[in-house]
Amino acid sequence: MCTDSEHISFIVWTPAHTTKSQGHTIIFNHGLQGHKEWFYKFGEKLSKSGYTVYAFDRLGSGKSSGIKGHIESWKSYTLTLDKMVQHARSEHPNNKISLWGSSYGGNIVTAYLQQYQNCDEFEAAVLITPGPFRNKKELPLPFKRIKLYFSRNKRYFPSPVTDIEGDRGANFYTSKKKWQQKITNDPFSLRMMTRKFYLETNKMNRFIASKNSLKIKRFYLLVGRDSVMNNIKLLTYMRTNPSNTSYKIYRGGDDEKHVIEFTEDSKEAISDITYFLNGDDKEIQNIKVLLDGR
Repeated sequence: MCTDSEHISFIVWTPAHTTKSQGHTIIFNHGLQGHKEWFYKFGEKLSKSGYTVYAFDRLGSGKSSGIKGHIESWKSYTLTLDKMVQHARSEHPNNKISLWGSSYGGNIVTAYLQQYQNCDEFEAAVLITPGPFRNKKELPLPFKRIKLYFSRNKRYFPSPVTDIEGDRGANFYTSKKKWQQKITNDPFSLRMMTRKFYLETNKMNRFIASKNSLKIKRFYLLVGRDSVMNNIKLLTYMRTNPSNTSYKIYRGGDDEKHVIEFTEDSKEAISDITYFLNGDDKEIQNIKVLLDGR
């Protein structure tokens, strides 16, 4: 079922049958260049496991309203997420709710939980290769910062996920030819962002880095040699608040790609996430729990 609520385009998958996961809602937030359709494969699998799943396009992305690649305030993203939470709760008032963010979407989930401080309302947060700390060495900005700062707010700049031989950034995400082709030809993928988008993203990331007081149970899924994110800075950040924090490092496929969903690790990851959300953490191989800052 695909519908639209207050100009926010979203998909909802309902459980195929009764399972242990029945009565549990997941709300998914997509990455920088992605949109809700990138989650379709996982959404189908999760619904078959008994979850109710919502995936939506943030403002200015996919099929949602707004100027493409532009935002006036990063808080518009967290407000949109809050509206989706309220909508999901109105449709399934007795369900537990978990938030899921992939890459840039992980930033939005984290900022939302920090901003609203309403963690008691949620069961858990799943954060796949979240991006508050960009890998500046492997993924430098494709323009001079001074040009950004002295431009107009609605002037467009290319995504830091740059084109490689006409792939439109797909090689950073996956080495699977099928997914590379889909990303390269994706008409809804975000390739350009405005000056204001970049500045507001920096503000959001600084807000995330300024404090880490979350109490909600969190599972971070990382790629060992992620060319997009700085794992060292992320792990350091995670250790400032180790309570209820678990993580696992995946290969990211043979070429250690950023989007786990599009690599050979996808089956293992979805299985691990299901175990995590069902409280079966001991079933996850190689999961690490942060305790006392270790």
